[in-house]
This record gives sequence, C-alpha cells and structure tokens, in this order.
Amino acid sequence: MLPYIILQYPYDKIEVALCDNGNIIQLAQEHKFNAIKSTIPHISSMLENHNLKLSDLKFIGVNVGPGPYNTLRALLTMANGIHFASKIPLIKLTALELLSLEHENENTLIIFQAFADNVFYQYKENTKTKTGACSINQLIEKLNKQSTVFLALGNGAQMYKEKLQKHAGNNVTFPSTIPLFNSIESMAKKSLDLFLQNKLETDYLKPIYFEDLSTK
Repeated sequence: MLPYIILQYPYDKIEVALCDNGNIIQLAQEHKFNAIKSTIPHISSMLENHNLKLSDLKFIGVNVGPGPYNTLRALLTMANGIHFASKIPLIKLTALELLSLEHENENTLIIFQAFADNVFYQYKENTKTKTGACSINQLIEKLNKQSTVFLALGNGAQMYKEKLQKHAGNNVTFPSTIPLFNSIESMAKKSLDLFLQNKLETDYLKPIYFEDLSTK
C-alpha cells in the first residue's frame, strides 16, 4: 500500500482525498464556509476508516491554486503545520498545470478568476508555456497576437466567455461544457508521479499570488 492525502480548493469547496497508488479510496468535500474546521477531522476519519496512522502517509499533495486567497492560505497553513509536526513530505501542484494536463492533446488556454477583471492564465506559445496574471483585456490583446486557436478552460473562461467570443473569437474556442477546475482524480495521479520522481518540496508551501505572475 502507498497511502497519501491530497488537498485542493476549487473556489467553492475544499476537497480532501485519501489515495493509494494513484487511486482515490475516500473523498470528502466541504463548502468553503465550513471547510477549514472540517479538514483535519476528515483526514483523521479517513485514516481511522482504513486502519492507518498519520505516520503511514507517504506524502501530502496540495494544490496551491490559483484560488481565493483567504481560504487557500488557511488550507496551505494547515498542510504546512502537519508537515512541520510530522515531517511528512509535501508535494506541490497547480490547477493551471493539472487542467492543462487533462487536455494535453489540445492547444489549451487555461483561465482562472483572480479579482475584479483580473485573471490567471496559461497557454503554449510555440513550444513554450506562458503563465501569467493580468486583466482580461490584456489577455485578449495577447491572444490576438497569436496564430494558434486555443481551447478555453477554467472558471475564468466560463466567466468571460461572451467577452472572449466577441473580442478574441478567431483565437478561442470552447468545449460544450467548460471544466471550471481540475479534477481531484488527475491530482491523485500527478501527485504520485511527482513523489516517485522525488520532486518533494524543500520549503513550506505558499499560494500562487497574482503579483508573482503579473510581471511574467
């Protein structure tokens, strides 16, 4: 058995899953208003249900966002605290990368909400991945300089679908149902891949901040 916990915050709820060797064996979801106080009890209950101790966990995988800052910071602080107390390794993942991987055969444009009219984004320009943060109008300007037609995904793509169609329609298409965030299943598999590659975090986790990407 190769047990581990994964945590993520897809904007409206927190997801906590106990996994084994790439597969989810128990999942809990809580609305964001109740999530932080319930996360540790969920982890404890999952471990007890499967006759595991905290020390049996091989690692904790955490999606560092993007996401609304206050709840995301609280979730990461909790994961960092468990890491500090137990020395269980941490694995860092991002929703931008995970959602892109779920559609790796497409020319994806991942857009997540930030604040006001600002967004986080990721797309490929030639063979290079472009990741950044800017206003939706600035992103449209960037897209209109591209020759690629992108498949738009993420909650920002849903929010700004009409605007993107109107002002960047030659460069953007949409699936019939837009995935708003990455799946917890893809996170379970990718976190295990990173663990097996020994890509562990050497420091405490912090969320993706708008300012960290806005100059890239």
